[in-house]
Amino acid sequence: MADRAAVSRRPALAAAAAAVAATALLAGCGGQSGAESPARQQVSTVARAYNHAFLTRDGKRMCALMTPSLRRRLITPAGGARMPHPSSCAETLAFAAGTVRASSVVRPVLSAVRVNGTHATATFRSSSGVAVLPLALVGTNWRVDGIVHYTSRVWLKTDYRIRRSGGASASAIAGILDERARAIVGTDAQSRVLGPDEVSLSVAEPVRPADLALVSRSSGGRLAFYDWEADALTPAGRPVADGLRDHNPTAVLISQGSGSDPPGTGAGGVSRSDAIKLARRQGPRDAAVVRAWAPISGAGQDAPEYYVLRDRPALSGADIPFAYAATDPLGSPDIVLDFTPRGTRRFQDLSAELAHRGATLSGPGLPFNQHIAAVLDGRLLTVLYVDFRAHPNGISAEHGAQITGGFSPTSAQQLAAEIAAPPLPADLQPIASTTFTRRGG
Repeated sequence: MADRAAVSRRPALAAAAAAVAATALLAGCGGQSGAESPARQQVSTVARAYNHAFLTRDGKRMCALMTPSLRRRLITPAGGARMPHPSSCAETLAFAAGTVRASSVVRPVLSAVRVNGTHATATFRSSSGVAVLPLALVGTNWRVDGIVHYTSRVWLKTDYRIRRSGGASASAIAGILDERARAIVGTDAQSRVLGPDEVSLSVAEPVRPADLALVSRSSGGRLAFYDWEADALTPAGRPVADGLRDHNPTAVLISQGSGSDPPGTGAGGVSRSDAIKLARRQGPRDAAVVRAWAPISGAGQDAPEYYVLRDRPALSGADIPFAYAATDPLGSPDIVLDFTPRGTRRFQDLSAELAHRGATLSGPGLPFNQHIAAVLDGRLLTVLYVDFRAHPNGISAEHGAQITGGFSPTSAQQLAAEIAAPPLPADLQPIASTTFTRRGG
């Protein structure tokens, strides 16, 4: 896990997401027949180019197609503080584009272009509604000069019956459902209470059924960080850290992996049935069964790719208020996490403990780096080492941290959204769905 210097903070990123996410609806625009003035042609060309950049998450290109004033508004949080990263405009817009599911984008048609002196609008119609993109003339070039706004928009409304609420009120569940929808689906959402055991959720189109299922499931987004060596158990039920001190071969395999299998990919793992038996011996509330972060495709539950952890995470989802998909310095997808002040201290303490243990257990030519395991809903996201030589006193998380694990852009985006969304404390059963059109969005 790498220290992430100068990570863009939540308020600025969230504002940018809200500001530009709606432009996803402008992809794949159709043309207009008949002759057009040069100005109208230029406006159409810029609108299409801007939305192509949005869909490909080309933040640099999006920034280049904006007016300077719009760029300043998007990257300047409330209070006038500038974002710290020098390429913050491109990074912020790439993040905002990532909050919208690319596969859910509809194919609108350019229905009108209006030019009035140095200002213009491009209007698009689709099954999701009618949207207008403002542009302005900068010198001799037309540039996007504001966010997309809807003159009318289609919404999907679903009613749910609450089951096993865990003591939460219907109003509390409706509020959480609203937050989850905004984080996971990436469009506007509104929820309300229908009765003591019923709530409704309205989500602005476009929405995929699979995305809405993620919003309403109760087990989503439960992220926790563990001390891999201190919490992972060998098949004999001993902590791996204790086995390392005795040079137990199984403990070393789980901790360090094999030549071809990194830690957490199945090295030293057991079958699911054996993992459940081991967890039961520890006590039903004292152990957690987790699956390897790179399971063997089609191997089934008998594959030795499960681990048992002592269920005492060093950090939980409460310590991580925000997460988003990004890329590492090599261009590979990763997930950036933002910590609360308490989470920052806990991460620092955890990585320091791992660094000190790694230095103590290692010998000449035999480094035993220790690891942090990230677990989401019973599945290892990744197991990452803390290099005790490079970070003898641990890793600072003051500016957030990155996790990598062979993610695709889509999986990183989905996992980040689930992590960022608050967990739902109830089971919801959909009972009715309908669509309606609302003027003004």
